[in-house]
Amino acid sequence: MFVGPKGGYVRGHFTMKRAVKRTLNTQQARVTRKIDMAINNRMK
Repeated sequence: MFVGPKGGYVRGHFTMKRAVKRTLNTQQARVTRKIDMAINNRMK
């Protein structure tokens, strides 16, 4: 199964389910970091 651009093809039955789950888990942290970065840039 093809997952994302980096690494490309990945073997495995539940690969997509795991990838979606991982994305949902890490999404909040990514958004928070992005917002923090924007705030820090504006403060400078």
